[in-house]
Amino acid sequence: MPLYQTRDEYNYIGKEGLRRKDGYEKASGKALYTRDISFPGMLIAKPFVCPYANARITSLDTSAVEAYPGVRYVLRYDDPWWSENGWQPGRPSYGWGAQWDDLIGQQGYFEGNRMGFAVVADTENICDEALRLAKIEWEVLPFYVDPEAALEPGADILEPEVNPDTNMRIDTREDETGREIWGDVNAAFDASDKVVEWKWSEEEESPAAAEPGVAVAVFRGDYLDLWAHNQVPLTTTQTINRYFGGWLKINVHTVYQGAQFGFANWIFPGGYKTFTMLAAICAQKTGKPVKFLFDQMYWHNRSYENGVYYLKCGFNMDGTINACQQLVISAAPEFNAKMMECTKIKNYRGMHWCPHFNRAGNVCYRHGMRSVGLMNNFFAKVAAETGLDPTEIALLNDGCDGEDMDWVTENIKKPQDMPLRDSLQEVITIGKEKFGWADKYHGPGERILPNGNYHGVGFVWCLGWANDPNQYLANFQGTVAIERGDGHVRFLARHADGGWNHETTICQIVADELGAKYEDVEYRPFDDVGQDAAHGEGSAGLVRTSVIAVEAARRAKQMLLERCCARGRNDCDPLFPGLKPEDLDTYESTIFEKANPENVKTFSEAERYQTIRYEAIIAPYTMTRHNWDIHYLTRQCSFIEIEVDPETGEIILKDSCHVNDVGKAISPETLHGQQYGGSVMGVSHNRNEAEVYDPATGVRLNTNLIDYKWFSFNDMPGPFSCNIVETGMSYGPYGLNGCSESLGATNSTILLYAFWNATGKWVSEFPLTPDKVLKALGKI
Repeated sequence: MPLYQTRDEYNYIGKEGLRRKDGYEKASGKALYTRDISFPGMLIAKPFVCPYANARITSLDTSAVEAYPGVRYVLRYDDPWWSENGWQPGRPSYGWGAQWDDLIGQQGYFEGNRMGFAVVADTENICDEALRLAKIEWEVLPFYVDPEAALEPGADILEPEVNPDTNMRIDTREDETGREIWGDVNAAFDASDKVVEWKWSEEEESPAAAEPGVAVAVFRGDYLDLWAHNQVPLTTTQTINRYFGGWLKINVHTVYQGAQFGFANWIFPGGYKTFTMLAAICAQKTGKPVKFLFDQMYWHNRSYENGVYYLKCGFNMDGTINACQQLVISAAPEFNAKMMECTKIKNYRGMHWCPHFNRAGNVCYRHGMRSVGLMNNFFAKVAAETGLDPTEIALLNDGCDGEDMDWVTENIKKPQDMPLRDSLQEVITIGKEKFGWADKYHGPGERILPNGNYHGVGFVWCLGWANDPNQYLANFQGTVAIERGDGHVRFLARHADGGWNHETTICQIVADELGAKYEDVEYRPFDDVGQDAAHGEGSAGLVRTSVIAVEAARRAKQMLLERCCARGRNDCDPLFPGLKPEDLDTYESTIFEKANPENVKTFSEAERYQTIRYEAIIAPYTMTRHNWDIHYLTRQCSFIEIEVDPETGEIILKDSCHVNDVGKAISPETLHGQQYGGSVMGVSHNRNEAEVYDPATGVRLNTNLIDYKWFSFNDMPGPFSCNIVETGMSYGPYGLNGCSESLGATNSTILLYAFWNATGKWVSEFPLTPDKVLKALGKI
């Protein structure tokens, strides 16, 4: 059976037109973000950043910095604090799961790497002025911004103290164990009608978050208060606790977070550790509140998203994919789990070369773009080679963990009492109809428009993000309380809000499960109330936090009904004498007798009867791990229509359509907003987003939002179509799963097939800028 059975009816879940709980604050400009936090006498701290692609400080004189009026402290890489507290700053860490990176090191491993020292001063302007006054002697070192160049024979060794012979850190070509290989790849290639190999590359993007890096620290004696710009207050508390005081002496506050666009600070040091740690050190050194600012477009330590891929695919001419192989050259390995989780492909080999090279890292920024984009790279290539409709190739290869959908139906859906629906067929059918696929689809290069432009359409698909809702929840819990003397309902659990309308959605769930009015329910996720909801974690956040909200609300309701049947305060008669809890139910903040609905009491009456003002009807719920074998059953797809101008190389977006099976839509308006946002981000990744480096110096040339080109809604065709499907085939409450993150990832290569369809030319380098278009067309 599924972990959660759906409700028979809904009062607020799925309802549109509800007033957002955070709407007034944000629309009026009164909402507080981390950068808005201020205290009397607060100082500002900013770090020095490396001006070279790779360089080490040999001599640092900060005397002029320290003497500058308004400067209160200079935190250097050789400050005694580091060794006194067991810290070894200086070496960045790599890839997934890395928990520690340099704070203020002696070496800069890329241009823009914070290093050397940080200035604490009265104002931000003073910091900026003082940072320029240090006298620094440098050892400028060799660099590579191209990961393949770093692996060429005879290349300069970038980190000889790590490996004196090569710049290679990880080489998994010989590793045929664990998740790096499925099935018999070589035999599957031999049995295929056709095997093709090609190269694909994409430039790194920047996490150009609306609110750049910031943290605020205030010491109150031995107590430390932190305001952190991230999604994981509990992890921040646990991490900083190692260096300051003890568990109960640290309090991490989480005001509104400026949208982070998939920036995964829930797993990497940049968000939850680095800035809060630096702010805390500076506050401890100065005895003043300190706001630490970092205004770079890149926050992390090493490149991750930039990648070069050597791909090989074996398939039959009917569109059946038999085997896939990838060799990824990047700073961190990633196995293409998304394709394994949502196809019947049984044979897959993932290989990785991970070299040292000198770019800023954006680990997991817009997570999934690599693996999902890579998956659709294979599907687009098969469609191009076979001449088949790409939607039919998707349906033919749909499945889970190497098994086809017939097997999944018999062995997963039926035993777990899942709905027997075909999610991919549903989303494709809706998308093709809304988009007009039958009229727009054609062979490659077959439609030239009257204006001389090529016409093309593209299609991409993937699973829906449907994490196990119990994963990682051992430390999280929530409480539903009826209090304040007026029957007001509160969901008590701290949780960061990054702009995904989380407060509203949780209040809808609590209202339905408890039987309360939506307007009577409050969730202020910022306060430390002794417990945390789940991490923000993008699309996984609602899946996990909703588990806590559902269970806490259900237990609170049961407790409420039990108390209404028991003797009250001062041993007074029960509110419902002679009845049992099962005789009662709740609706719109009232308790009523099911057999006699006119016998009714309000939540407020029940609270005054059973408690005093400062007590509450409380139902804490702490998750435990369930050993579910998760299968990803929901699907999503997107369609796009383009024109290609053969004279200018411009790609003109004409229409797009997006369909997401989200299992259950708690807040449809929020979902549509995330569909719009995710699709814009994904298409922007295709079209023009890239970090541009000077090959001669390794210095990045587009470190602001004027030179760094990314899409706004005005760059998309409009109005484009966003559609919701609700099959209930996921493991969250009501069968829900996530949406926005997966949509951005899916659309990250949507122009790949569209450009092929328009021109019959295969482009292997993204983003698809005009120069690459003209080169593919033989114009330059």
